[in-house]
Amino acid sequence: MSQPGVAIFVSVVSVWEIVLKHQAGKLLFARDLKEIVNQILYRSTWTILPISPEHLPVLASLPMLHKDLFDRLLIAQVQHTGMVILTADENIKKYGIRTIW
Repeated sequence: MSQPGVAIFVSVVSVWEIVLKHQAGKLLFARDLKEIVNQILYRSTWTILPISPEHLPVLASLPMLHKDLFDRLLIAQVQHTGMVILTADENIKKYGIRTIW
């Protein structure tokens, strides 16, 4: 999937969701959660996209087409940055952002 000159970002929102879903028993791993999080954050080739204050006004202006908090944060990040999001979620696509999948 990697192409020369194309940067791949992983939102800290996605990592946060992984942690919370694992802790709630909704996402299970054979490896230690801390090891997985450290791999994503510090030992992968992906750039981590933080939540920034500029994302919050965008989040506040989103219509309630999607009720999932994590997805709404991702949508706000995509709208603010102009990035493309990899998703099959039809509710995310309702926001008119660029998607792949």
